Amino acid sequence: GKLADESKMLDLEWHAGFITKARIATPSEYDDDGDEDETEGEKRTSPPLEKVLGWLLDSPSARFLRELTVGIVIRDDENSYGNVAKAIGSRYLPSLRSLFLGDFTYEDTELNWSTLGNLEPMYAALPNLERLKLRSGSMKLGTIVLPKLRELTVITGGMDAKAARAIASAQWPSLEVMSLQIGPEPGPAALQ
Repeated sequence: GKLADESKMLDLEWHAGFITKARIATPSEYDDDGDEDETEGEKRTSPPLEKVLGWLLDSPSARFLRELTVGIVIRDDENSYGNVAKAIGSRYLPSLRSLFLGDFTYEDTELNWSTLGNLEPMYAALPNLERLKLRSGSMKLGTIVLPKLRELTVITGGMDAKAARAIASAQWPSLEVMSLQIGPEPGPAALQ
């Protein structure tokens, strides 16, 4: 279907005819000028990552998706995961057990140049999520309700007081492991 033309954005693992693990990212070949089609020498623009993610999550083949990793969204200083969280939150994903937002390297973009945006809309869509890894320069966590979450990893260049309070007041009765890696954030929003 629609995903066939966007195979450069996807890395999929299959089991018994279903996608069980997926990684999605904007490849380095895609930029604002488009992706060159080698066969025709023409430029084409790729759809936004969140649109391709929506196609993936709506695919009957992804009905039993257990692991989702989202790499770089856009290769510039505005790498934001806000629309990714909205795309996830607008669906019900009871099979998803592991989610990683922010799987990129310093060669893609700087950590502090990325933001997770508001993640609160996605929590209700993930009732059985067990592992959550968040990697970004800033984040808005909102009210966290993840009853089956067992493991949380946060890697950030700085965490503001609201995000710290969200973690402290989260509802995750099954949590066993928490790893917070917080670097200094420039400016007055840094946690003190």
